[in-house]
Amino acid sequence: MSPSRSRYVFSVYTGTLLAVSVLVVATLGACHKNEEVGSEGAAETAGKQIDRAAAEAGRELKQAAQDTGKALEKAGVSIQEKAQEKSADKSSDYQK
Repeated sequence: MSPSRSRYVFSVYTGTLLAVSVLVVATLGACHKNEEVGSEGAAETAGKQIDRAAAEAGRELKQAAQDTGKALEKAGVSIQEKAQEKSADKSSDYQK
């Protein structure tokens, strides 16, 4: 390999190594978590809001399910009472 070619390879190698080093340092610096109180990022704040909204929706769905269950139970009782009344009416008709 000629001296000019080896300098070129060395400079490309050194440049690539320098670029990779800068990227690694920048990436690690971006991962640094700020420990100050109240310094949440936008994604963390949004995540907490989503969690609160999901919890509230869950409570509301549970209450709605309970209310629906009670209404269905009342309807079932009413249907049974009506069926018993009709059955009693038919029995009395047969006895006449």
